[in-house]
Amino acid sequence: MREEKVRNAQEIVKRFRKILEEKVKDTSIIVVLLGAGGRGLKKRRKIRAKLEEEGVIAIIPEDDFPAEEAPSVVEEAVLLKKMST
Repeated sequence: MREEKVRNAQEIVKRFRKILEEKVKDTSIIVVLLGAGGRGLKKRRKIRAKLEEEGVIAIIPEDDFPAEEAPSVVEEAVLLKKMST
């Protein structure tokens, strides 16, 4: 069950990356900001704002993925080496 959720999250990550690359017509730096919720989430949002000012695409799983995908599943999908482009 968890493996299926991770595979689904990997597909979401791949689609998200392709959409972003198409928007900018180039391969860009994409950063996934992982961490705990609460104050950590607020800090990651501040960091995202700074990165985006510099042209870096920053993704926060809690903000950028469907609510039905648990952030921990998205994080695992992002960190797996087997994720192909």
